[in-house]
Amino acid sequence: MYLIKISFDIRHCVLYGFVRNSYSILKRKQMKKIESNIYLYKYYKKEVRTFLSHLDKVKNIPNEKSIHQIRVDIKRLRAVIHLFERLSADKFNSKEYFNVFKSVYNSGGRIRETQVNINYLSRYKISPTLVKQYRNFANANKEKLYKKFKKAVANFDIELLKKSKTKIKKLCSKIDSKVINDKCLIFINEELKNTEQLLIAGDNNAIMHNIRIHLKSLNAIVSLYYKMNPDKKPKKALTVLKQNGTSIGNWHDKIELIKSLERFIVKSEELKSRKLHTIVTLVNRLKKENQSFFKVMEQKLKPIFKPVS
Repeated sequence: MYLIKISFDIRHCVLYGFVRNSYSILKRKQMKKIESNIYLYKYYKKEVRTFLSHLDKVKNIPNEKSIHQIRVDIKRLRAVIHLFERLSADKFNSKEYFNVFKSVYNSGGRIRETQVNINYLSRYKISPTLVKQYRNFANANKEKLYKKFKKAVANFDIELLKKSKTKIKKLCSKIDSKVINDKCLIFINEELKNTEQLLIAGDNNAIMHNIRIHLKSLNAIVSLYYKMNPDKKPKKALTVLKQNGTSIGNWHDKIELIKSLERFIVKSEELKSRKLHTIVTLVNRLKKENQSFFKVMEQKLKPIFKPVS
């Protein structure tokens, strides 16, 4: 009799523990669902905090790596800001908001571009003397560029950013998670459609540059969407966005290098024609590589052009 009672008590305890544990899991899931209503604001707040932290680090001693990180932060914020514009039925002006970051972003871009060009040229078989001459040419305005960037950082309007942050908080508090998820999907599918149409339109540098912008926005919003919906598995095709990000970045670097080298050729008449011929040959080679790149990317990006649901 005692054995039966003890056995019953054990079964009762096990059952009670299982029910209690199941209830806790269910409650946590419900809590996660409620929290998803404000997840977008938390995500935005985190990105702003990261940006301000990086901005603070470059105030005194900016370097190419930290400047690049700030520009990456701004690109992420820009994608989310475009989403806010859609959520607010165009009451929230993304261009007006982005003006807060514009000066820091653009001035940092000039420094970043110079450094990338110098690093990229070193990958090719160019004489050290010629590389040194190009480095001196590329860095001619380096001091002026850093001065401009430091001024942009010092004049950054944090108060204006705080005011915008308050608007975004109010906006997020009024929209439930279903609306946010639906708008995310609309945004993603529209960006996919725009990118596909650009690929069909032609194979010039301006089009590829626009494709790059659309893919960066897609990458940020797709990542956000699946963070907001952890129960959904990202479609395999969408991993193409990340896989080809580096390739498109390399294409862009070559475009900027070509422009810089062409300016270098014009301003370097004192160099021997034989040495200049080396640079001219490299420029032609880079142009050919970029022309074939467009067709390659067209094939690589095709898997993503299916509506996401």
